Amino acid sequence: PMAEPETACALEGRDADLQRIRHARPYVPIFEDWLWFWDIPTTFVQLGGAQAEKLAVPKACLPWEDYVQSTTHPDDFLRYRMGMIRLLTGKAEEVRQHVRMKTGAGGYLWVDSLVKVVRRDSHGHPLMAIGLDRNINSFKSFWEDARGQGEERWKHVQHAMAEGFFELDRKTGH
Repeated sequence: PMAEPETACALEGRDADLQRIRHARPYVPIFEDWLWFWDIPTTFVQLGGAQAEKLAVPKACLPWEDYVQSTTHPDDFLRYRMGMIRLLTGKAEEVRQHVRMKTGAGGYLWVDSLVKVVRRDSHGHPLMAIGLDRNINSFKSFWEDARGQGEERWKHVQHAMAEGFFELDRKTGH
């Protein structure tokens, strides 16, 4: 069970910050992605509303350990947690991992998770981290299918990846 916070979440109301960050640069929604804040001293994570809904966590602001335990696939949990320990102990400035996260429908989706410390105290201890979780489920499926279709198809996919490709909505032009 998830712990109930005794006080209001220190990160309450950060959805506006998430939107400002997202729209500060041209944004092409090739992947579904979510930004989240981690207030390290209080341990609370503030998710954007869309991520909380997709992952079916009971609230958008909850302790980090509860968030990870309720969403991370059991086979990925220890590896993900060890990456965060490296981040907290200063052995890494950022950690990027592919993990499976539980959805509200009960299945799992692959996520490219990047977490970076963005604020430290005067002694160098981490105070705030920002995470970017990108839904790469379709990409992983495509990649695995291409690998299974033989060497020639695999070479074609690698070449396309080197060139870069994107999705275009013909109706909107985006």
